[in-house]
Amino acid sequence: MGECRDLQILHIELESWAKKNGKTIAIVPVLEQLQERREVLLKKIIESSVELERIIEPKSPRPFAEETQVVASPVPARSVTAR
Repeated sequence: MGECRDLQILHIELESWAKKNGKTIAIVPVLEQLQERREVLLKKIIESSVELERIIEPKSPRPFAEETQVVASPVPARSVTAR
């Protein structure tokens, strides 16, 4: 994804540089190559995203049922307040 983004940034920067310096026609082949490479990368990203979603597809979790159990006998109220 990062390389795809970088190609787009490079494309934009080259295009603006060419417009400023009057070299638009000279860089057209390079811009086309960048665009083609970006499209190939985007296709690969989409394909791998679909595969990843299939692998990681969340299974619906079972409801969690908590069972409360008494571990110790309750403390009488008198002994707690007497301390």
